[in-house]
Amino acid sequence: MYACIFFAPLLASIFLLRSRFFTRRIIHGVSFGLALIMFAVSLGGMIEMIYNQGFESIQIMTWIKTGSFVANYLLRFDSLTLLMTSIFSLALVFIHLHLIWETTSGCYSKNLLFYFPVLTIAVFLFLSANNFLQLYLGWELIGVISCLLLISSRGNVSRAMVIKMFAIDRLGNLALLFVLVAAYISYDTIIFDEIFYVISIAENVKLELFGSSLDALTVLNVLLIFAAITKCAQFSFQRWFIKESLINPALVTFIHLVSMGLAGVFILIRFSPMIERTPNILISLTIVGLLVSILSLVKALLCNDLGRTIVYLIFSYLGYIFVACGSSAYIGGVFHFLNIVIILALLLFSSGALSQCILSDINKGKQQECKNWPPIFYISASLGFLSLTGFPFLSAYYSEIIILEASLRQNNSIGTFVFYASLLVMGMTAFLGFKVLLFIWRSTNGNKKEVKTQINKFSWIFKVKLILLSFLALFAGTVGFNTVFGDMSSTFWGNVIPSPMRLETGSENIEKFTRFNAPLVISFFCGIVIAYFLYVLKPELRISFIEKCQILLARTHAENFYEKRYKILVSCAHLYSHNELYSVITDLLYQCRLHIKFKQIQILFSGTKHQFISYYGTAMLLGSIIFILYHCHSLKG
Repeated sequence: MYACIFFAPLLASIFLLRSRFFTRRIIHGVSFGLALIMFAVSLGGMIEMIYNQGFESIQIMTWIKTGSFVANYLLRFDSLTLLMTSIFSLALVFIHLHLIWETTSGCYSKNLLFYFPVLTIAVFLFLSANNFLQLYLGWELIGVISCLLLISSRGNVSRAMVIKMFAIDRLGNLALLFVLVAAYISYDTIIFDEIFYVISIAENVKLELFGSSLDALTVLNVLLIFAAITKCAQFSFQRWFIKESLINPALVTFIHLVSMGLAGVFILIRFSPMIERTPNILISLTIVGLLVSILSLVKALLCNDLGRTIVYLIFSYLGYIFVACGSSAYIGGVFHFLNIVIILALLLFSSGALSQCILSDINKGKQQECKNWPPIFYISASLGFLSLTGFPFLSAYYSEIIILEASLRQNNSIGTFVFYASLLVMGMTAFLGFKVLLFIWRSTNGNKKEVKTQINKFSWIFKVKLILLSFLALFAGTVGFNTVFGDMSSTFWGNVIPSPMRLETGSENIEKFTRFNAPLVISFFCGIVIAYFLYVLKPELRISFIEKCQILLARTHAENFYEKRYKILVSCAHLYSHNELYSVITDLLYQCRLHIKFKQIQILFSGTKHQFISYYGTAMLLGSIIFILYHCHSLKG
């Protein structure tokens, strides 16, 4: 039965290769049916695995077998794998439903649709891995196919965007490749269960790296977290995504965020038995997650475009998953990611009502001409944003309760700081979400005044889908909190996710949070009160403040303020800091005159069919050279 999860997307990809004989609706119908089968099998298998508290493996073949190095290609099915597969297949069901009934579905080519089942195969290869080699191959394919999906969906893709995309993706892949090598050198195996067993009985395993003796477990955890950050939240790298890809086309942005986010979250959850044994890494993970959330929210506050604001809010939510994992609330992190998928899907289906605001300046109150949409669009969009802001008793509210409780249960100063910083993050999110809601409701009232405007008509099935997603946003949190993600979560997930190992004394005396969490509710209402005051009662105060900030930024730019600050930082800390990592690499290459060599390498690949292959070949060549140099250095040692 479990093999159907792998063969369903394989059949879909084969069908799409021969799809020239069928109409577009038949193609979408078959793809939707296979995605629905995959979701049903995954959900049923997850329930069975939770009930039996076991796992099942299906070996396909042997990748490599030489000496003690053994890497098999097998499909490992446990409750965590099937849960993540259910989330991804649910996202695929939403996508295919949207493609079937969308009036503009003709803009999606068959070549673009072919990437969806191929991406599903890559994701399942990644999720079902039991060794680092299969995990790395799936990780590599997810990045490549997601980037191909983004490039193929846009006709005017700039070369700079492609270079930035692959430079960022290569960083995470290179980190995971180093994890593979370091795990084999330190523990003489690349199989997860064997590594977890060795870690549980052996301590202070050392790894010789560039002449230094380092703790192997710490090095592995740092590399794993770095790979997860670059793949999931893309900390300090969001600028290329926000600037180039926006929210259009919404389907491609949705599947890209879901696949990348799922890969990063799965890395943290799967290797939680390793991360739990390094308390300093957990604290660092929490701080990084808070930085991602706060910086993304600050950027959203300064952003004037609704599409960019939505994407910044999603990045902030992805960063908050790192806070959950750093607080040992791994189940809360998975629950939070599930809520993100539901909210994203709800906003995606409501994008018709939001499209009129995408190019509007929401900070200055500018608004373009509106179209009339059925009330269900505005209701579903409002529910999506209310859930995104953590409105009490909606889906995201319950996952935030779990994370806040986990931070307090640490019973130390770090946990207290995380608790209050999380309340600040939730208040800022409520402010931003309610600001967008005010803008949408204002456009709704403007539509009612246009009496002669004709309301757009949509199929009743399309409206049923919106109602279904609205019910998920309303009740998914309540059901999950009372069943598999609540107080009894350790009973359901104990065989794949460990319990917290760093609870301080006295943590058992902390009372469990109830469904009505007063600090969280107060933080939420403070955010919406401030938004109402600045956008309804005193809009002139907000506009004048924004104008003063723009004047101040213009003056500091004219005085070359950033260059002076840069020189002060260099003289004091002797550190070279830039806002973007790629600028550092570019300056370094041009100073060493290596750009001429890179151009010569690129010319060798310039005869290929697509420029994507040339960039990918160059990046892989550089990565292989670094890997060979490192391996030669280790052999020499």
